[in-house]
Amino acid sequence: MEQFFDLNNVQNTKKVCMATLYLEPNQFVWYQWLCSHKQFITWAIFTEELIAHYEDTKSNTFLAN
Repeated sequence: MEQFFDLNNVQNTKKVCMATLYLEPNQFVWYQWLCSHKQFITWAIFTEELIAHYEDTKSNTFLAN
């Protein structure tokens, strides 16, 4: 996503909205939960929370929940 944003000069304020278009249904449920627990979601918060929720630290991969 970062490369896409850089190549297309996407503004920081649009990054979360654009990224959520590509979420799987279960991931979108997680995003809705995140929205209900955070007042404002920046790209930095979104990526931090996404990694914290989906990263499998044992195998250094991401889980497809």
